[in-house]
Order: sequence, then structure tokens, then C-alpha cells
Amino acid sequence: MPDRIEVVRSGGFAGIERRGVLDLEACPPAERAAALAALAELRRAAAAAGAAAEPPRPDAFTFTVALVEGERREELTVPEHAVSDAARPFLDRVLRRD
Repeated sequence: MPDRIEVVRSGGFAGIERRGVLDLEACPPAERAAALAALAELRRAAAAAGAAAEPPRPDAFTFTVALVEGERREELTVPEHAVSDAARPFLDRVLRRD
């Protein structure tokens, strides 16, 4: 399980980058469980988006989600159109943190 989740939203019409961090060790159990469920959705979305040979969408956002556990870091890249309705509130919460 990651210690920390970092989210970067890039792209969009203005190209303004937003960042947020969620420290899972400091989260209450319910928030941690919701974060892990959203991560499972984002993993599926990243895999599906990587497998699809879809052209980039102009002015769309891209989410880069980094899962950090000690020195280990894993990054998921998910285009906005691939983010599920179940995972979107999680991304919004993390981006509002910072």
C-alpha cells in the first residue's frame, strides 16, 4: 500500500498545471479505503488508455497519479476521458488539498 499519493493535472485549454498530495498514513480508515478503491479504478483506466490507440484530445486534461511507498514510485497516466465517475471525486479531493 502506498504511503502517499501525488496527483498532477496537466493540459486543458489554459495549460495550467494543478498538483495535490494525499498522505495515506495520516488519513482516517474510511478515507484510506476510498482512496484505494479509486486507485483500483485509475489503474484499470490507465491500462485501458494505454492499450487503446486513441489520438490525443485537444484541450483535454491528463492526470498523472504517483503512488509513493518509501523509495518506490509508480506512476499512472490517465487521460480525462478515461477517468471513471467513481474515481473523479477522489482526484478532485486530492487536487483541492494543496
